[in-house]
Amino acid sequence: MGIHLPAQVINEFVFNHVGGDVNEFIEIFGSPTTDYSGLRLLVIEGDAGGAAGTIDRVITVGTTNASGLWVSAFFTDLENGSQTLLLVNGFSGNLEDDLDTDDNGTLDVTPWTSILDAVAVNDGGSGDRLYGEPVLNPDFDGSTFAVGGASRIPNGTDTNQPVDWVRNDFEGAGLPNFPSAVASQGEAMNTPGASNQVQSAPANPSLSFTTTSQTVSEGVGTVTVRVTLNNPNANQTTVLVSVDGANTTASNVTDYDFIPATLIFPPNDGDPIDVTLTVLNDEIIESSETITLRLSGATNSATIDEGVHTITITDDDAPTSATVRINEILFNSPDTDTQNEYIELRGDANTAIPANTYLVGIEGDGSSSGDVQTLFNLSGLSFGSNGLLVLLQNNNTYTVDANANTLTSNADGWSGFSFYEADGNAVDIENSSVSFLLIQSNTAPQLADDIDQENDGTPDGTVYSGWTILDGVAVVDLATDAAYAPVIFAQNGAAARPAASIVVDTEGNTAEYVARIASLNGATAEDWVGGRVTGTEPNFSLTAGQVVPAAFSGQALNHIGSANPDIPSPTLAFFCYYFPNCRRKRRNGDDSGKHQQSWR
Repeated sequence: MGIHLPAQVINEFVFNHVGGDVNEFIEIFGSPTTDYSGLRLLVIEGDAGGAAGTIDRVITVGTTNASGLWVSAFFTDLENGSQTLLLVNGFSGNLEDDLDTDDNGTLDVTPWTSILDAVAVNDGGSGDRLYGEPVLNPDFDGSTFAVGGASRIPNGTDTNQPVDWVRNDFEGAGLPNFPSAVASQGEAMNTPGASNQVQSAPANPSLSFTTTSQTVSEGVGTVTVRVTLNNPNANQTTVLVSVDGANTTASNVTDYDFIPATLIFPPNDGDPIDVTLTVLNDEIIESSETITLRLSGATNSATIDEGVHTITITDDDAPTSATVRINEILFNSPDTDTQNEYIELRGDANTAIPANTYLVGIEGDGSSSGDVQTLFNLSGLSFGSNGLLVLLQNNNTYTVDANANTLTSNADGWSGFSFYEADGNAVDIENSSVSFLLIQSNTAPQLADDIDQENDGTPDGTVYSGWTILDGVAVVDLATDAAYAPVIFAQNGAAARPAASIVVDTEGNTAEYVARIASLNGATAEDWVGGRVTGTEPNFSLTAGQVVPAAFSGQALNHIGSANPDIPSPTLAFFCYYFPNCRRKRRNGDDSGKHQQSWR
C-alpha cells in the first residue's frame, strides 16, 4: 500500500488589505519539509487594456515546514485588480512574457511542463481576462467587494470550485503589522505559514506586557513598562499591575518606588498604556536585583497572555574601569557562527564598564557602508579578577580561564543577551567587511545609524560626532569597501578609510579573527594580530601563512579569558626590526598605550 502525499496547491494569498499593502503574501500547501524549489508561482495580469496575459510576477517556491506549508516573503506591490495565480512545474519563460498575445482570454504561450494549481480573482472590470479556475468573483461569497485575500478551508481542500475558498479578513487580522485587528465571524484569518482557520466567534480581549524583561542601571530613574490590550470590544477592560513580592529581590522604598495601579482600557480602545516606576540609587555596592511586575484581576473576560515583566537593576556603585579595550574577537569560525564566535574585552580587574559604553559593528559593504549593523550595550558589565570579560554564544564548547568574567548567551547565537541587537535579527556577526568600534555615547546608538553618509570611508554626521572612540579594529575583503577603525586588516591592502588609519595588508586573505598582541594598548599595526582560522571546535588555531604577523602562524586560540600571547620567540626581534614603534615601546617598557595615536 503506497503512501499518499498531498498535492501541491495554492493554499492562501493576500493581494490587498487595509492601509498600505505591507503584508501581501502567497502560501503553498504540500508535503511536510519538502523542497519545492523547482516550482514557480506566476501572477498573470487580467485587467483589460492591452496588458492582459502578461506575467507580472515570478516567485520561486521553497521548502515547506513541518506542517507542509511554504510562505513567500511579504510583498508591498502585488496588484489589486483582476489576475490569475498559477502554480507551475518546469517553467521556462520570463517575467513580463505575454502569454495571451491576442488578449482573448486564452493562453497562446504555455512555457511550463504542467500546471499544478490555479486560482483567479475577478474585480468585476469590463473585458477583464482570467486564465485559471476557480474564479473568485466579488460576489462568490455574497459580498460586493473584490477579493483581497482568501484561504482554502481547511488546508489543501481542492475541488476546483470557489466553495474551497473563504475570504480573508481585509482589516489585517493575523498580519504582523496589524496586531490589534480582529476578524469578523465567518472570515478567514490571515495565517501566513500557519494552518488556515475561520473566525468562529469574537475573540476575548487579551492583555500582555509588551516585553517580558529589561535591564536598567541603578541610577536610571524612571522606568516605563507598556501593557497592551488585544481584541478590545464594546466593554471597558481593567487589569491590576502589582509587584510579585515572592519573585522580587529589590526592596520597595530603598531600591525602587512603585504603587500598584489599575489600568483602564475604554470600550473599543486598544491603545497601549504605560506604567512607570522609579529606580532609586542607594549608593551601596551590591549584586544585581530584580523587580517582577505581574498582571492580575482582569475584567471583561479578558485573558492574560504575557503577564510577567522582570526588571533587572544593575548596580552602578561599583568602581568603573579607567580603560576598556577590545582584546580579541573571533567573528568567523570554520564551524558554525552561531555558537563559536566570541568577544573578549580588557579593563581594570574587578571593575565595571562605564555607562554608555557600546561595542558596535559597522557595515563596510557598498551603499550600506557606515550603517550600525550589530551593537552590544556593555554598560555595567564587569571585568573579572584578571581584568578580562568574555562574551560567548549559546552552546559553545570553550574552556575559559576562571579568573575572567564570562557571560554566555542563553538563546541562539548572540540573541540570548538582552544587551545585543543586530540588523535583521541576525544571531551572528558580519563576516566580510566590518569595523568593530568601542565607543562611549550619551545617546544610545541605533541599528542603521549611518556614520558615513557619503559612503566614502570618512566618518561624518551628527551620530558620529556624539561618539567618543575608545578602541577599534576593522577587516575588509574588497579594496572598494569602507573601514572606520584606527587599524584595518585589508585583504588587498586597501580600503576606503579615514586618512589617519593604518592598513595592514593580509595579502589576499580575509581575516576572521583579530586580537591585541600580549597586553599592548596602542592603535598601531604593531599592537594587533589578524588572520584566518582553522580547526574544529573548540580547538581552533591561526592558519599558517594566512595571518599577520606571520610569526603567529599556527598559534592555538586556547587562551580565552587569559592573557593574549606575545610575538613567539625568537621572532620578536625580527618583528620589531620591521616595526620601529615596537622597538620604541619595548625599549621604554611601554605596554600602557603611551604611544597610542589619537583617534576620532
